Amino acid sequence: MSTASAEPARLFVQIVAIAREAGVVQLGALAVDGSKVKAAASKHKAMSYGRMREEERRLREQIAALTTQAEATDAAEDAEHGPDVRTGLQGRSSVPRRRLQRS
Repeated sequence: MSTASAEPARLFVQIVAIAREAGVVQLGALAVDGSKVKAAASKHKAMSYGRMREEERRLREQIAALTTQAEATDAAEDAEHGPDVRTGLQGRSSVPRRRLQRS
């Protein structure tokens, strides 16, 4: 396996491991029924390599902008409420805390 193809596979393994730890994904069997579906590929919807690279660049910019916006919102909330404050959740975490203490 070349380095170029190994890197996405390694990243995918890390993402799945994190998702499993967070409890948002389970690994198991996947069955495909083999149904045939009529489809029509459109040359207007297909992406050339150059178009895929441009779309990836656009997505990276969009993600960077969203991340910057989220960081600014976090900083504003920290300035308003103080760091490490769980706005709206105070006093609601007693049940999970009691469960942890029993373990």
